[in-house]
Amino acid sequence: MDKETLTAVTVAENERNAFMLELFGACNLIVADRVLQGLVHRMAGDSYKGGLWLYRRTSNGALYAAPAAPESLTITVIGNYFEREMSADAAGIVLTMTAISALMESETASDDVLELLHTRYYALRDYAKTLPEREAILAAID
Repeated sequence: MDKETLTAVTVAENERNAFMLELFGACNLIVADRVLQGLVHRMAGDSYKGGLWLYRRTSNGALYAAPAAPESLTITVIGNYFEREMSADAAGIVLTMTAISALMESETASDDVLELLHTRYYALRDYAKTLPEREAILAAID
């Protein structure tokens, strides 16, 4: 998959409402959003100022959310001693993958939701492996 050229597009405005359900499945979407928001505040700290998020769909079927601004964020992952500045798009991939992992660990997720989250995680990882910032993304999620 590394050699395949994959692309990502921003989801159209009229598709935004259905995006989180498509990304996270039938799990509690309020919880999923809180997990994602909590992660950005914890992992990006002061480099994240809030604002609009872009919802992105890749050509291999992966989905992720990324802050629209600023252009870069400093991401810190305390559990693996990772700290690096990366584009907001790359940070969004790290945050989405971390949120998916957290939701997969939830005791309330059904088998169907777990299977969907597993599929979403690995599709996003495959997409990340094709990007210029792949080393930083993979180091952050290690």
